[in-house]
Amino acid sequence: NNIKLRVVGNGNTITDNVISGGVNHGISAAGSNAVISGNNISGLNGTSGVGIIITGLSYSLINNNTVENVYEYGIYGEQNTTHDNAIIDNAISYIGIVGEDSNGAGTGIKFSCGPNHTLVANNELAGCLGYGICMVGNATYDAPFSYVIGNTVITSGDPGMLIGGASDALISKNTVNDNRSVGIAVGSHSGLPITSPRAKVINNTACGNDLEGIYLTGAEDGIITGNITLNNYTSANTYASHKRAGIGSYYDSNTDNMLLCNTSSDNDSGDQKYGVYLCSGVTYNTVMFNDLYYCPDASVQNDSGNGTNTISSNRSTVDWNALSTAPPVAVADTDNPVLLSNGSGQLDGSDTHLMTGSTTISYLWEQIYGPTISITNPSAAITGFTAPTVTTVELLGFRLTATTDDGSTSDEIYFAVMPKYR
Repeated sequence: NNIKLRVVGNGNTITDNVISGGVNHGISAAGSNAVISGNNISGLNGTSGVGIIITGLSYSLINNNTVENVYEYGIYGEQNTTHDNAIIDNAISYIGIVGEDSNGAGTGIKFSCGPNHTLVANNELAGCLGYGICMVGNATYDAPFSYVIGNTVITSGDPGMLIGGASDALISKNTVNDNRSVGIAVGSHSGLPITSPRAKVINNTACGNDLEGIYLTGAEDGIITGNITLNNYTSANTYASHKRAGIGSYYDSNTDNMLLCNTSSDNDSGDQKYGVYLCSGVTYNTVMFNDLYYCPDASVQNDSGNGTNTISSNRSTVDWNALSTAPPVAVADTDNPVLLSNGSGQLDGSDTHLMTGSTTISYLWEQIYGPTISITNPSAAITGFTAPTVTTVELLGFRLTATTDDGSTSDEIYFAVMPKYR
């Protein structure tokens, strides 16, 4: 009675099952090349209930599942034997709430302590008692190469997204609104002496959250660009360590980050006081070309006191002159992140937008992960490719770099490619 459906081995297909009540866990799968799709899991009444467990699973696709009203996690995986999986287009809600009970961990999607090259894309998460999406490592195992793209997270109880102790993460094109804590948190995790180096936080929308829209704590050599953080921080919160900012950077482990071309304002309540806040000890960060307006106290509040941060060319309430120079904001997108073997994939950079400044723009698409393929026209805004022949689920990754005379920025997009017989 602990697990309703457990499948171990390679090449399994688990589809269209309805699982409700009476057990701790819905589906548990280990092995490789699995497809877990179209299942409906709800009302698991065990005190550690998980909708779908994929610890020990690799090269697999988990998509179009519905998980609601379970106790602990919607979808969960751990250990470094869990890798190269795609979690796409799932609907997850009310995790941590079973009937009248609301004492579960309550995280929608969680991967911890070793999973790598995990694609979490286009999922919808609402009403989770804990985190919406949580990708974390610990002092022993990193959780590297987490690709969190195009998800919607609303009304979670903890940060909508936590990327902690996870190196080389991509957090892009997510909508993380109206959560009862931070919108997106990137850095260390649970006080452990580990960081999230080289994180890319690109083109996300984080609005109406009770604390910061984007919260950096232990981010190193990261890129934070093209994000929109509006109307965050409610007056009901009294956390002394949070400074009512759209983007907040805290602790001396936040170093060498680039904060470029973000938009941050509070044009309604006045509770978001700063566009960007740099805490004491934050060093060697660059804050440039940001639109920071209607921030009552300061567009950029720099409390680091050490003179190593570069803060310039931002637009604020006291400077409404247009930005004379600013790089473009690259946006890499696609119409379908799930492809069949030898299928056609689209790479779409048409939503890339210019800040004020240069009007002539060039594009460059590069493959950065997966079996090698050829891009039809790497210099076009919209182009395509033919997926490789695969016998297991494979991930493909591409980077778009957009360049003008004023500089360049990049964004990435990832695909899951399935064998045709699946």
